[in-house]
Amino acid sequence: MAERKRRAPRTRNFLAAIKGKVARKGASSEEIIAALHRDHPEAIRAETDDILHIGLIKLANDICNLKSGPATSTQLEMFAEYGTGPMITLRVTDAKGRVRRVHKAVDALTKPEARQHIAEHTKPRPRQSKEITELARLVDDMDKYGEADWTLGQCWKEAHG
Repeated sequence: MAERKRRAPRTRNFLAAIKGKVARKGASSEEIIAALHRDHPEAIRAETDDILHIGLIKLANDICNLKSGPATSTQLEMFAEYGTGPMITLRVTDAKGRVRRVHKAVDALTKPEARQHIAEHTKPRPRQSKEITELARLVDDMDKYGEADWTLGQCWKEAHG
């Protein structure tokens, strides 16, 4: 299996070194980034594309974790009694065995996908958030509707249609 290229390796190393230096007295993220800019501007310039990619991935993850908005109003109405967010992030293994994070709307999850997500967040040590508990309750309630590979949205429509 081919190794995935680690983005911005020099910048990461410099950040780790700066963090190590200031860890005893404490420093905010802003202060650490300011030190990086001051001490290693050449590394930032050389790895700008990687840094931009990392930042955009972080923004996409932040956006996918938002709890509401106009694009999710249908789902919020559909699952109003459940405390799930509009989106979850699945861990999906590709053909090469690499694990990718895939953002998916809750109403588009199949029952097996939802159960896998719940299992990953409750085993081996429970990290049970209210959202995972509510997703588990939703999957249990929808289990009696539709086929095994139906999405939660399809099951909901069958139950309330």
